[in-house]
Amino acid sequence: MPASRHLFARPWSLLGMPVVPREPSKSVAKRTTVVAIDLQLLKEPWLAWCRRRSVNPSEAFRDIVRRLTAAPAAAPTPLRSEPPGESRERRVWLALTPSEHRAVTERAATAHLTIPKWLAGLMRSHLTREPQFGGQELEALIESTTQLRYIGRNLNQVAKGLNASPHERLVYKVELIERLEEAIKGHTSVVSRLLAANVERWGVVE
Repeated sequence: MPASRHLFARPWSLLGMPVVPREPSKSVAKRTTVVAIDLQLLKEPWLAWCRRRSVNPSEAFRDIVRRLTAAPAAAPTPLRSEPPGESRERRVWLALTPSEHRAVTERAATAHLTIPKWLAGLMRSHLTREPQFGGQELEALIESTTQLRYIGRNLNQVAKGLNASPHERLVYKVELIERLEEAIKGHTSVVSRLLAANVERWGVVE
């Protein structure tokens, strides 16, 4: 074979370098975790949002997915109000913005409460899920509970009188009167407990 043909046929071997056979190209495996989303007109606002926060768009999107797919946190179990009342010896200093202070002042005035009492009621409502009453509400509840107690006592007297008279017992439904009396007692007991818990600031327990 002529030298020229040998030179072009095996150039690397003439230079003393071994000939390494080429391996067939391997196809790169595609990642199965990639998601392509067409954001349409939302693309630029999304990228601008990421730039303002100096975050990678992919990582930001993964964070959104984590938040949406995470198991919801269990709601805390409400506490209970139990007697006796506690002394108010623990103080907390709270700094408010001017707008927050104006809003709190207006809300407290509407409820006929001082700002500390209004904030304490807000805190207790969150902890116990029990209603907290303003000044006017307390007065109205006390008055209605007092009137219901009077009605309950009168019903009790009526029921006793009917039980003592067999003829009258046949005319009136004593059992219905007694059930109504028990319902009033149960209602006034619940309301009285809520009133006492509000006024005396009962302790909160699990």
